[in-house]
Amino acid sequence: GGGGAKRQKGAIRYAAHLPLSQLTKGVAAGELHQGKLHVNRHNPQQAHVTVHSLPGHSSVLLRDRQAMNRALDGDTVVVRLRPGSEWAAAAAEALGGRGDGDGDDDELTSGGGGAAAGAQVFAPEFDTAVDAAWGGGGAPAAAPAPAADAKKGKGGGGRACGEVVGVVKRAWRPYVCVLDTESAIGQQLLAEPLDVRVPKVNITTRQAAQLTGKLIVVVVDSWEAQHRFPTGHYVRTIGAVGETKAESEAILLEHDVQTAPFSAQVQACLPTKGWTIPPEEVDRRLDLRNGRALVCSVDPPGCVDIDDALHAREIAPGKWEVGVHIADVGHFIKAGTAIDIEAAARATTVYLVNTRIDMVPKRLGEDLCSLHQHVDRLAFSVFWEMDADANITSTRFAKTVIKSEAA
Repeated sequence: GGGGAKRQKGAIRYAAHLPLSQLTKGVAAGELHQGKLHVNRHNPQQAHVTVHSLPGHSSVLLRDRQAMNRALDGDTVVVRLRPGSEWAAAAAEALGGRGDGDGDDDELTSGGGGAAAGAQVFAPEFDTAVDAAWGGGGAPAAAPAPAADAKKGKGGGGRACGEVVGVVKRAWRPYVCVLDTESAIGQQLLAEPLDVRVPKVNITTRQAAQLTGKLIVVVVDSWEAQHRFPTGHYVRTIGAVGETKAESEAILLEHDVQTAPFSAQVQACLPTKGWTIPPEEVDRRLDLRNGRALVCSVDPPGCVDIDDALHAREIAPGKWEVGVHIADVGHFIKAGTAIDIEAAARATTVYLVNTRIDMVPKRLGEDLCSLHQHVDRLAFSVFWEMDADANITSTRFAKTVIKSEAA
């Protein structure tokens, strides 16, 4: 129980954030640097801040939670560079294991929660991604000592290191968590987010017994300088840990997948029921019906949103026309409309093993823009002329009207 009391009380653990006026003045003078904070997924005790105001450096390394100073992944922050003499030492530190941030010595500077300085801890499958994101070159190695003016970004070796001195914009979101029941002190507990980049959140609840073993949603409310962890509150229960429906919902929530039904404004952008292609639209397009091309869709059996089809025909001995036809969704989604804005926000249709979350309303994806057999449909097509060895000799594009002969 004593460890729990220490987590929110006692000596100040973090530096106070500077007021906005000082942050603005410091950034304008080039003494401070603003950017977005990205926590290392493979070692959440480290992070980097992407910056554009530091010559020769695209990011600033934050070596531990203390340097992150209560900022969370995605926050827009302002950082102050550490003295250049510290850069080489930081470059030698390995990107170690996670460390749960619970112990008194959980920061890398204390040797807990991560590998020893200079250790080789890169997993082979992460080499490229980690190197790209963290400016590494394989195993972390001691860099040359920075030049005297490295603090101003004008030279020197090593990786630029810094510390957060203020937060301009929070990127806090609802987090899916499980309760750490061993941390309970009365009605106070720590909720551990599924996202390893986010520290535990201190919450107060009378429902600890009912919430144990459940996936719950927690919102962060604040993070005071004297508190080891942020403070938040319980919002709702998703379901039992390991239960398929609950785990699926947690995945969608953690990746910010929008699952709400489409609004009436979005639905109103679609044509009325019984819509058929207007004659004037047919006149503006290349008509591939009536034997012009034997078009067949190529989606797997049982597919409800048939969005592509093809044809191939010999137009001369050893010369072929091959066409690929994609449902013309753009005909129904006009720029700036409610359905366009919603589709852009969703970005893609999301598939899980047991469910799918559509990018556009079902009537559009499964009816108006689904290339069903023996139904006139609008398409956008590419035509290639090829020789007998499939060498392309010409390419053209056209908006078309097609009628698939078979699925």
